[in-house]
Amino acid sequence: MKRILIAALVLSLGVLAGPAAADTLWYNGDFNGSGYSLTNSHKYQDLGGGSYFQQDGQVYDDFVVPAGGWTVNSVCSSNLFTSTVVVSGATWEIRAGVSAGNGGTVVASGSGVPTLTDTGRGTGSYTEYQVLISGLNFHLAPGRYWLNVTPSINMTGPPADNSYSYNSPTSGANAVGQPPGNNGNSYWNLYTHFGNGSTYTQYFVDISSYYGIVADYSMGIAGKIVTVPLGGTVLELLLN
Repeated sequence: MKRILIAALVLSLGVLAGPAAADTLWYNGDFNGSGYSLTNSHKYQDLGGGSYFQQDGQVYDDFVVPAGGWTVNSVCSSNLFTSTVVVSGATWEIRAGVSAGNGGTVVASGSGVPTLTDTGRGTGSYTEYQVLISGLNFHLAPGRYWLNVTPSINMTGPPADNSYSYNSPTSGANAVGQPPGNNGNSYWNLYTHFGNGSTYTQYFVDISSYYGIVADYSMGIAGKIVTVPLGGTVLELLLN
């Protein structure tokens, strides 16, 4: 009888601990239709004569990994694209210890050719796409982190190329995990070099303070939860 109870308890704990295959571990929520989107792209254009235009805009939002940790298989962000956008790749980063004016520590990062999926959402002349980088396999220990996924955009038109990508703001609709897109703990890192040699930067700006509202952004992580082993004390109680 005790063996049956132990088997049932272990099975129950296994189900509660999380999925065996890749599932959504954290999703910050759907695009809320607001105008608080932010530049989220890598762009470079040779303007000739030794002059160039470069812009790197990265949005970071926080998520919490619970006890046991996660095995991460993919990361994604939701981005509003103009019709002229051509994506050549994407980068991603997971950081710890981020605060206003402080980029914290990079704990995992990479790049790849993303899968783009039309979400069916958008606004005006912008269509929203999920930018997904898959094929990952690394462990995240319990704690609070910040995710960024940024597409790289080809600029082949004139200097006034109107190819734009913005990270979609969210209020947490259909969110999974913690926090659910409503705590305003997001940051923006921007570097722009103009053709005339001038630059414009925003280094890990607190977006909620920047806009004067609670600002969160649509992105997510998939993988599996690492099962917390059943404690020896519990097993001893069951066997006695």
